[in-house]
Amino acid sequence: QQPPPQRYQTYQPTYEYREAPRHTRRRHRHERWRDVFSPSDVSIVVGGGGVDFMSEDLSSLVHPGPMWNARVTVGARSWLALEAAYVGTMNKLIGPNASEPHVMSNGFESDLRINFWPGRVEPYAFGGVGYAHWNLHNRDRDPVAAALFRDSDDQLVVPAGAGLSGYFGNHFLLDTRFTYRALFNQNFVLINERRNDQWTVQANLGVAF
Repeated sequence: QQPPPQRYQTYQPTYEYREAPRHTRRRHRHERWRDVFSPSDVSIVVGGGGVDFMSEDLSSLVHPGPMWNARVTVGARSWLALEAAYVGTMNKLIGPNASEPHVMSNGFESDLRINFWPGRVEPYAFGGVGYAHWNLHNRDRDPVAAALFRDSDDQLVVPAGAGLSGYFGNHFLLDTRFTYRALFNQNFVLINERRNDQWTVQANLGVAF
């Protein structure tokens, strides 16, 4: 005697679970690392702003002056980025003549940048290390004031600060930042033993790839 036919048939799945191929798992891990640091996201900016000395003794001797820079950022739209920059500054000494002596610095800096949330509007903080070469120009215009400075000096720079980048379209960006520049091995200023630390505020325009 045959059993009665079943009214409903039990569904049997025709697929079987298979682990993702090893190269696929490697690709997924690589994509996660791209969120942390993406060396293919590069930006180049140029711009300028203002600079002055942090010490009251030094800031009372000079006018606030201009600063300028050119900067390359690798990993601009990931959580971590690396930056390299050329930075220049200039401050005129306070005096009665229009062509007063002025102090200038030119140097290079590199830093690690942390983007708090990568996107169209990107706040960040940074810190790094660099080198600055200082010169005193037009010493003969005011020998008394210029006697407070050496002709030149080489110093170690430790820049740190925060900024905000905004991206427009696919390739254009506006970058603003505040930087505290701690300077070591100071032999340029003769009036005291303090470092000639600086602050800068700047705005930059550039392109992102």
